[in-house]
Amino acid sequence: MVAETEQRWRERGTALTGGLATAARRGNAHASRYLGFARRVTRGAWRRSHAALSGQWYSRIAWRIFGANVVALVLLLFGTIYLMTHQAFLIDAKQESLKVQSQIVAEFIAASTISSDTSIVVSDPDRLLDNESQSAPVPRFQDFASVEFAIRPERVAYIVQNLTASSGGVRSRVYGPKGTLIFDSQGFTKPDPEPTPKTEEGDVLPRVTDLWTWLYGWRARTNVPVYREIGTANGTAYQEVREALAGETKPLLLINARGHYVVSVAAPVKRGGKVLGALLLTTPSGDIDALMRNERQIITWFFLFAIGAAAISSLLLARGISAPMRKLANAATLVKSDIKKWNELPDFPNRKDEIGMVSKAFRGMTESLYRRVAQSEKFAADVSHELKNPITAVRSASESLVYAPNAEIRGELIECIQRDLKRLDKLITDIASLSRLDADLTLHEASPVDMRALAQGIACVFNDINGQGGDVRLVRVETAEIGPKESYIINGHESRLGQVLNNLFDNARSYSPPEANVTVRVRHVEGEVEIVIEDEGPGIPEDKLEAVFDRFYTDRPATEAQSGKNSGLGLSITREIVNAHGGRIWAENCNDPQQPGRQCGARFVIRLPARSIPRSALTGVRAK
Repeated sequence: MVAETEQRWRERGTALTGGLATAARRGNAHASRYLGFARRVTRGAWRRSHAALSGQWYSRIAWRIFGANVVALVLLLFGTIYLMTHQAFLIDAKQESLKVQSQIVAEFIAASTISSDTSIVVSDPDRLLDNESQSAPVPRFQDFASVEFAIRPERVAYIVQNLTASSGGVRSRVYGPKGTLIFDSQGFTKPDPEPTPKTEEGDVLPRVTDLWTWLYGWRARTNVPVYREIGTANGTAYQEVREALAGETKPLLLINARGHYVVSVAAPVKRGGKVLGALLLTTPSGDIDALMRNERQIITWFFLFAIGAAAISSLLLARGISAPMRKLANAATLVKSDIKKWNELPDFPNRKDEIGMVSKAFRGMTESLYRRVAQSEKFAADVSHELKNPITAVRSASESLVYAPNAEIRGELIECIQRDLKRLDKLITDIASLSRLDADLTLHEASPVDMRALAQGIACVFNDINGQGGDVRLVRVETAEIGPKESYIINGHESRLGQVLNNLFDNARSYSPPEANVTVRVRHVEGEVEIVIEDEGPGIPEDKLEAVFDRFYTDRPATEAQSGKNSGLGLSITREIVNAHGGRIWAENCNDPQQPGRQCGARFVIRLPARSIPRSALTGVRAK
């Protein structure tokens, strides 16, 4: 009967032990799979990014982007470690597992106890997992509580070796009801350990050499008791054994002399409601640290993978920012030495981000600068030519003055010299005005200008000055009465806008026949202020509608009345001022409604943005 009972114990213990070992191996295998996956992914990411990384790390932008990404990842890493060490979920799981194991082994030990009056085993292995109230009574004893049971070391050794063989080196010790050591599993494989000297309360805790163990201890080590080896001394020196002999099972987290954490749990060995002893299970030194180390390795590999991903993303972002900016900087250096190479500036038409905007603005700015330089060169050549004409005429007339045969011819030569000098003076004045135009528009602050009132005021003054000779009378300015007064207000420079109207009025008067009229209309059209000036002159040839705005262009009759009064810069200055205000101007011919196809004058149309248009538009148009 004893042999059959022992065989049933062996089978039951092997099954339970195998279940515990399988659960432990399953967790380790799961962690190993994730660890291998992280290693493979990180290794592949580093190989793919190595070639690109080698040529970009000298970029300051790349380092700034990479640093910003890494800071966030480092904070995430330390946050994860803090949460892991604070919650200590691995330690809690180990404590719970060891507690369940100790209770199971204690039940087996209790079932193997024998009465001091008989050598017959009275346990029933089929009821080992039942509660005490169901397994304690044995019908063959009438006074069961008076029966004393003894814990036999040979039976305990057999049970413990079978149930804890696959538990990863867990040390098992069994103590009697008074704390006497009955069995120690370490005695079968290792010599008896030397007792750890007892330290007084307040002594320095064992030195921790592992960084991560120290981090955990920094948060929780003040609450972790010190584990001491007592050898074969009385087991009541352990707090958990004392609690087990009192009928309680409570796992403890301890730190040994090596600075490693151990989990210790003692379960009472009870039979018939009586505590016969205590089973103490202790994890090997470093076992808890190894579990935590494995989890930290997984987190570390994932962190390294995240670092690699951050490096790749930083590299791509840096390449998308620093490489185009470097190309622009190199091209700007090249253009600085040779303005004619402005078309070699890099263009990024497919980029819709800020880099594309910078490239477009940079090309536009450089193109505008080149156009200004070309215009300056052409203007200098034109000015030289235009100045030479009146000077040559004055010199020729002055030379001829010496050989004039009579006073009448001398008078004609003197009058010719005066006209050329007047023309030269007009030319120099307009050139100076054109030269100061950009500076005036840039340095002086724009202000609200009522174009309707400005047109009426200039027309009134113009009528008074030019009407004294009876040649031309300007009609009153025609304005639409629809819309508030604010609809005719623009942001601009009143003096320069007045110069525009004065130039156009003077141009219309000069081409109009005597007693003709010049009509001015002002109205608000789709967010713009429109000004139309019409004359009754011969009109403009269709192929010259754009050329009339060129510098020094003139198509006037060579009459004495017009000689010396026009420089050919009036309409050019007018267009420059209008463009600087974000507007536009064009010329067209007026057709006679009664005779289709017949021109009855010229019309100049100006459109300026109303005040609702942002003032920044003025600067943008001026740069073109």
